[in-house]
Amino acid sequence: AVMWCRELIDPLLDAGHRVIRFDNRDIGRSTRIPSDVSYTIPDLAADLAAVMDHLGVASAHLLGRSMGGMTIMQFAVAMPERVSSMTLIYTTPAFADAADHGLPGPRQHILDAMAEAAFEPPPKTDEERIERRVKDTRLYVGSRYPYDAEWVRQEAEEEAAHAPHAEPAHGVAVMASDSLVPLLGSLTQPTLVLHGTADPIIDVAHGRFLAGRLPNAAYVEYEGLGHEMPPAFCREIVDPVLALITPE
Repeated sequence: AVMWCRELIDPLLDAGHRVIRFDNRDIGRSTRIPSDVSYTIPDLAADLAAVMDHLGVASAHLLGRSMGGMTIMQFAVAMPERVSSMTLIYTTPAFADAADHGLPGPRQHILDAMAEAAFEPPPKTDEERIERRVKDTRLYVGSRYPYDAEWVRQEAEEEAAHAPHAEPAHGVAVMASDSLVPLLGSLTQPTLVLHGTADPIIDVAHGRFLAGRLPNAAYVEYEGLGHEMPPAFCREIVDPVLALITPE
């Protein structure tokens, strides 16, 4: 939840919208899932439905980044009547089987880092988690904004303070979930697709592919943006998001 920065949240509140942020299962203050229990993106979509049910929200404008965007699309497939609009930020309808659709996978330095991390013990202390987060962030930032080491550490510290655990099986869930490509034509909700040209995890080709196959999508591309959401980017997307979700 805390990874959605105030530079985006506060303008939405000031415009009169109610904003709900929540931790996905297996991270933050949500339920910790035992390591021998698997789950998929459809399970995360069911969690979203449960949050909305608990709060009495019949339908909502949904914003999701990366895995969150995948979750939103899965939710929209299952419960289209509950989705007023979708804002999809550097995400994809096909990660595990990207090559089947002619889409590139992560860049080599990301694959190398993932392979290296597989042999590293998980961080045991908050300080180790913060250092790991700061180190990892450098791998996926772009050139659109100056790298702000102070802000990255501050966000990492806030995340560590908020989250009692941070070794989720989210990556496994992404890889185990079916492609949404065959279903994109059914997602007719007003949609905003945002993607950066320097994203090393989900290449910009995925954003272009996604926007081209959603029936009611607008696409905005950000030169030099990586797989990141610093305050400067949050400020930059306020206007297009408000234009999508605010009635005329």
